Amino acid sequence: MAAAGMTSKTVAQDVNRSVQAHPKIADGTQPGYGGGLSWLTVVADETGIPAYWSRGRDQWLREFIDAPINDILAGTLTTVTSKVATTNWYLEGPRRIMPKLRQMLLVESNFGAGWSEMIQKVVRDYCSQDSGGWVERIRLKGNTAGSAVGFASLDNARMYITGDPEWPVKYQPIEPADTPDGMVPMHRSQFIHICDSPSSRIEHLGVGHCAVSRSITMARTLGLITRYEWERLGDLPPAGFLFLNNLNQMQWDDLVKSYDVRQQQQGNKVWREIMVAFGLDPALPITAEFFNFSELPEHFNKRETFEIILYMFALAFKIDPREIYPVSAGLLGSAGSDAKMAHMKGRTKGNALILTDLERGLNDGYSLPPSVLFKFDYEDEEEARGRAETQWRQARFLGELYKMGNAEIQPIISREEARRWLLRNNMMTEDDLGMTPPEIQVPDVRLKTGHVDLGPRVRVYRDGHTIDLSRRVWPGALVAAARVQEILEKKATATKGAR
Repeated sequence: MAAAGMTSKTVAQDVNRSVQAHPKIADGTQPGYGGGLSWLTVVADETGIPAYWSRGRDQWLREFIDAPINDILAGTLTTVTSKVATTNWYLEGPRRIMPKLRQMLLVESNFGAGWSEMIQKVVRDYCSQDSGGWVERIRLKGNTAGSAVGFASLDNARMYITGDPEWPVKYQPIEPADTPDGMVPMHRSQFIHICDSPSSRIEHLGVGHCAVSRSITMARTLGLITRYEWERLGDLPPAGFLFLNNLNQMQWDDLVKSYDVRQQQQGNKVWREIMVAFGLDPALPITAEFFNFSELPEHFNKRETFEIILYMFALAFKIDPREIYPVSAGLLGSAGSDAKMAHMKGRTKGNALILTDLERGLNDGYSLPPSVLFKFDYEDEEEARGRAETQWRQARFLGELYKMGNAEIQPIISREEARRWLLRNNMMTEDDLGMTPPEIQVPDVRLKTGHVDLGPRVRVYRDGHTIDLSRRVWPGALVAAARVQEILEKKATATKGAR
């Protein structure tokens, strides 16, 4: 509780000391800046897309994803959301409270639907809505400090940003609230907000530029190609002008009618027979000329265009192109160094940003108890391999420095200097080097009104696997812990005597 209260107090002090002015929800400020940001506009530009930024744009983006021609874009979105939702995580903290917190996150979140559903909804809004994704911190009524008692996803379409640092948003419930505008003001402790590429313009109130918003042009291009192929494969003639000679309108109508009846009787829906027209006068043959309204560009290569569009999708979502379309040849499957570097750089940067934002929201003191740490257990294999190779080269160099000496000449570095170097560079721990006696352990105690022993610290993974993290410390810390224990015992004795 102390950590969360201190955070809120510090933020309020920063707001008061800053040269920047912010709207105040207590002054009756409406969501959004009245002059610079139109929150209800749905005006579209010449492409038919609502202008950036407006609430109408986010609504349009939702409908755009669900359009039948955007299957690949929807699949890319599903790939990202499912990867984040299935990423392993763990909690570190006192043993006694770990099972309850794991149960609250994994099973009870989103009103019993669980962690996976909640994260998929939040990440979907993060990737497809410019104003981002939201997680509600369910709290005891009137309590704006300390940890939450539950978590659930919030519908972005019902979130209205106010610009007030203490009460940043208003929520529009299905049933209007008992307030002048029917909305529920939400304190900063009541939600987690993650947003992709937030705008630096103050009038945008932190609204960003989501992955789907960055993919619109390529998705529409792919949609037009798909629609063109549909029309070419369909049973209707292509759009254009058809000029017939020596065949009047009545003759043409009778010919089309008899053709349609025959195809229906044979069950032909896509691939139909050729329509044949016979002329009565051999001297005047029937001729036809057709002019297309639209055609594919000259030298059009479908495969290359398709792969370029997939590259653009991968760029927009900050992921490796092979996660969208795994191939072994062509632009996406080249085995050159450029492809390998793109894989190494693009594998984690998109998902890593989402994971980092979620970690920050869960560890800021408003979500989980201050003694608990939430961490995603995710590391890129290529990055880990490169770091291990670097550390191995450093260790070998360190060993050579230690061995450079003989009976008369001391080595360049001593054994203790080498061990301190390993600790300083996080290559080994004190326990690994045997620098702390194993019998020295400090229990996790809290000096409160009574004796509180939550047990040793442990790491609990998403699947329930638990690792003991009992702290091993130097004798000075042991003396301090013994002093705390002495104070607790005296306090307990005094309380018992008073009774």
